[in-house]
Order: sequence, then C-alpha cells, then structure tokens
Amino acid sequence: MEGTHWVVSAQMLMRLYMILLYFPVVCLGASLLYPRLSTRAKVLSTAMLIVQVLFALLTLEAEPASSLEKRLWYVDGEGNVFSAFAALQMALVGLLALAVSRRDSETTAWRRLYFIGMGLVFLFIAMDDYTGLFKSSLYTPWVKWKQGYIILGAATAALTLAMALRARHGDRIWYVCLLLGLSLIGTAGLEIDNMSRYCGVLGIFRLNDCLTYQPLEEGMEALGTWLSLLAVLGLFSGSRYQPPFRPRRALVPILVFVAGLLASYALQLPQELRRLALRYELANHSQAASVSFESGLRLLSFRTDRHKGTFAVGLYLSSAPHSFVGGQMGFSLHLVDQVSGESVAGLDARAGDKGEVWLFDTEEASIYRQWLKIEQIPKDQANRALWIVLTVWSERDGEFMRQRVLSSDLKQLGEAQVVLGELVREAESPPSAQVPLARFENGLKLIAAELPERARAGENMPLTLRWRSDGGGHEDFAQFLHFVHQDTGEWWGYDQQPLGPRLPTRLWYSGLADSETWQAPLPDDLPAGRYAVYTGLYRTRDLMRIPATDGQGQRFPDSRIELGLILIE
Repeated sequence: MEGTHWVVSAQMLMRLYMILLYFPVVCLGASLLYPRLSTRAKVLSTAMLIVQVLFALLTLEAEPASSLEKRLWYVDGEGNVFSAFAALQMALVGLLALAVSRRDSETTAWRRLYFIGMGLVFLFIAMDDYTGLFKSSLYTPWVKWKQGYIILGAATAALTLAMALRARHGDRIWYVCLLLGLSLIGTAGLEIDNMSRYCGVLGIFRLNDCLTYQPLEEGMEALGTWLSLLAVLGLFSGSRYQPPFRPRRALVPILVFVAGLLASYALQLPQELRRLALRYELANHSQAASVSFESGLRLLSFRTDRHKGTFAVGLYLSSAPHSFVGGQMGFSLHLVDQVSGESVAGLDARAGDKGEVWLFDTEEASIYRQWLKIEQIPKDQANRALWIVLTVWSERDGEFMRQRVLSSDLKQLGEAQVVLGELVREAESPPSAQVPLARFENGLKLIAAELPERARAGENMPLTLRWRSDGGGHEDFAQFLHFVHQDTGEWWGYDQQPLGPRLPTRLWYSGLADSETWQAPLPDDLPAGRYAVYTGLYRTRDLMRIPATDGQGQRFPDSRIELGLILIE
C-alpha cells in the first residue's frame, strides 16, 4: 500500500475485471437459461464456455517469447487465439441461425427472413473479427467504420426487439438473451476497444504499469457471442427440428478450429489478406509518403477525410514489432494558419489510442494504421488556408520529446513538423442572382468592385473586390491592377492574390463567396491626374492571362476588366 492507494499491477486488475465480467453472466445463464435448453444444447454451450475461459486465462497469463507465440497470444493484435475463438463462436451462431431459418417447420416468413439476416450478420462479423479487413481498410475511415457498425447493430437490435414482441411467451427470454449478447459485443467493439491506455491512479488503486483494455474487450466480445449462442440454441431447443448430435462430436469443431488456426498462422493467412488490402489502399485510396523519424517510426502513406464538420487523417505506419503500442510514442496533429503560423485546432494522441488497427508483421517491422480525428474546425477560421501538420513525439522519463525528421519527401515546417497537405473550412454562402462584373474561363467570377473617387500618391488606396467561384481552384492565380493615365498613357501596376494570402485560389471551392479589401500602395512619384483602373487574372505558373466576359457574354479586350476612373492627387 502506498499512501491511501493500493499498488497493483495492471495484469492483476485486469484479472479482477474479467472475474467481475464472467461470474454474474455465467451464473445468470446457469440459473435461468440452462434449464430451458435441450441436453445436446447444454453440452455444446458448456464445451464452448470451457474453451473460452481456458483461452482467456492463457491470454492473461501467457508470456510469449517467439514471434509465433506473440501472434498467438498477443491480445493487443488482431487474429490472436482468443479473438479467433470469438470469431469461431460468431460463425457458429451465424450457421445455427441459418439452420433455424431452414429447418424449423413452424417458422413464419418474417421469422425465416430475420434468422437469415441474423446468420449473415454474425458470419460477416466473424470474418471481419478474424481478418480485420473492414476495420483495417484505410478506405474505411475510423469514424465511418464505427458508424457503419452502429447502424448495423441498431438495426439488428431493433429487429430482435420486434421479434421478441411477436414471439411466443416461452421464446421471449431467448430474444432478450440475444439482445444482451449483442449489447456486450457492441460495447466491446465500439467503446472498450477504443479506450486509451491508462496509467497512474484508478480509484483506490495505483497502477505500477499502464492498463490496456484489449483483454476486457476480447472477453466481453466472446461472452456476448456465447450469450448469442445460448439464445440461438434455446430457439433450436424449442423447435420441432432437432439436429443429430452426440456429446463426443462436440470436440470435433474445437479440434478442427485448433488445426485450422495453426494452419492459418503457419500460412500467415490473416497477414496475407491484410497485405493485399494494404497494397490496394496504397495504390487507390491514399497518398504514398516516405518519412522517417529518429524514433524509428516510418510514415508509409496517409489519407485525409472530412465528415460532418470533423476532420481526420489516416496514417499507415511502420515501426519495430510491438513498439507502436507500448504507450511511449504519440502524435500531434494541428491545423496551422498559413499566414499567422498559429495552430487553430489540434489534438495529441498516444500511439495505439482510438482509431488504431494492427495490420500485420514482417520480420523487421509491424505495420499499423492510426486515425487522428479533430472534432471541429472553428467557424471563425472559414476561408483561411490551413496546413495539416504532423508531429511525432516519444515519452522519456516523463518528458515528451519531439522526434526529428531524418528524411522526408513531404514539405516540412520545422525539423520535427511534416506537412501532410492543406485545407480550408468552407463558409456557408447563399446563392446570388447578381450579374457579375466579369466571368473568367476558370469558373471564377468578379461580382463587384468598390473603387474610391480619389487617392493620394505615396499612400495606400483601398479597393474592395467581391468574388464567387463555381468550381474548385486547383491552381494558383494572381490578380493585377493597372493604372493607366488618361492623358499620357503611362501606366503603373500592382499584383496580389485575389483574397490575399489567407486563401490562395488553389483552395477555392464551388460556392465560395468572399471579398477582400486591398490596400494598394501608390508610389510617391506617381504623376497626378485621372487614371483608368483595370484588373484581371493570370496563372502564376506561366503568367498567362485568363480570358473573361462581361454580363452579356462579350469578351474583354486583352482580358482586362475596367473598374472605373480615379483621381490621383
């Protein structure tokens, strides 16, 4: 004991969590559900529970040494023995649900469709839980992957509740059991699996190491699947069709599972599937990168994603085997204003926090995908160019140290900051029926210009320009001002970006409506007189002017739009 806290290891605390999880659920099943099962169903469910508990204990107590043992028992990774057994149970639930829909002579059309759908749902979850293809796909951002499972789970729960209300009184308990199982599976996969590691004080306990929640997630998922299995077996027990079953045959699927699991790991099937998925994503749905940090971490590829006001970056990363999830490495993702250089939104996350998925191991490194999500870009930052900046850090003796970039094919803002790209928060703009002053061939429109009647040489001349865009910019354009003396024909020019450096035209978007007030610096020696003021656009890469037309579709000579006359004093 240390002060007012009990010092415990994270492993011991996880054992306590697992006991508190399994004990009440197993007691509930033994007292309320087992008496309603047929003898065959009792044998099968008991055998699955015993093997499940055995694998849970081995996972908690195992201290793997070789790479094969780590793949088999390392619970933080996908495809370990415990998660593979949970996938086997899910597949068994799916197959039994399909069997109920086909064999039960009392099954109505709606009940048959329900069990077919339930069977397919469990088979899909089993496949994804073992291979991790859907969760590990960079094309499926973490936020969308989570939303997809929430929608699937909510729909399944709603249909199960509807079936319970329509079922016979004796069958309702099985639907309730199925709902409880689905709740445990959903909570494990969507909440527990995304909980960050915890270090320090937890209630009355002081942890002597960091607590990871993956064993609890796997236990809840396996236990929820076992309850779902009890529910389907209970519905089977109440049907007229009883499948042939002998107690000795209960060992057959378990032996087949063990043999298949060992063969799968010998062939590295899950890793091969993830490797194929990685190659597809790198080629089609992400931007390749080659960035090396002094910690040994390498950025292989990334993708940005925006969804309902949130902004996320998906990273494909390579690190030494299992070092990524050690809790000692982390990331900072910031949106940096390109003009002021200040961060307007950002987050800090440890490696392995929410959105992390292990993909596969090679002999030299492990490959991970990490999603970093910024919940909201401030509204006052609309129509401003932002850099997407990534920083990697590591914790050493309680201090967080930025990791220098050793090599990079991406732009850098500093020795430890990598620019992944740029973006702009779009502002909501109502449509306008006003006839523009000029339409440019690149889809940009000059709506209006407010020119002063007179100005003084040596001072700044204010000029307000209002713009709209019918399409994305994708390219940098500059705007020119030409002052042409009406008497002598001499002229003077001044150029800048239409909306200034805060929003280059390459980041303009369809529906943009914005204005900028220029402060054009007039030369001290600008001759006095009346000047005609012209403007236009040109591409910065080749200095070619962009043709423009007026409101009646007539082209402007020399691609110059006359804004009016001004008197220079």
